[in-house]
Amino acid sequence: MKIYLDNTELLSDLKKRGFINDFHLVGNDLFWIQKKGLLRVGAFDILEYYKIIEPKKNTSEHLILGILAPYHNVKGILIKQCKNNNRKISPIILKKLKDLFTGSSEHCESSTEWLVCYHK
Repeated sequence: MKIYLDNTELLSDLKKRGFINDFHLVGNDLFWIQKKGLLRVGAFDILEYYKIIEPKKNTSEHLILGILAPYHNVKGILIKQCKNNNRKISPIILKKLKDLFTGSSEHCESSTEWLVCYHK
């Protein structure tokens, strides 16, 4: 497992590995910044998941997701900032994260508030 020192190093590594597009969550869909279009829920998967906790501000976390849109043959990045008072994760992202970890060496426990993943 690679350890990143900060968000910049992680994002740089993702871009080197082909995650060059940017996405924003809009309801249950992803807005593809470069193409200015929406990807419906069935048109993308989460390939990689990172949770970054800012050490100086224990109240702020970032979820950084490596996204694959196989129909369009593109990979990109979705960043979701979460603060302690706003820890809700979109139900579709929660489902896709569960799908990512199903059958892997990771284990997930979830509630409507948060998703916790760890190695078995």
